[in-house]
Amino acid sequence: MKLEELTPEAIAILKSLVSNPHAIDGSPTLQLLLADRLVMGSPAKIHITQSGRALIAKYHADTLS
Repeated sequence: MKLEELTPEAIAILKSLVSNPHAIDGSPTLQLLLADRLVMGSPAKIHITQSGRALIAKYHADTLS
């Protein structure tokens, strides 16, 4: 998933996982994030990956500038 492809729901999921892994109900957006390896785990406990952290950091940098 590219920065331009991030939806508000995807951004919200990634932001919520930055500080702690937690359960997330299955959704098409979650499936896309899993397929792109931006998050990993099971719906009972999802973790953000380094790629996910890098993408959300780039998103924050781009929105602040």
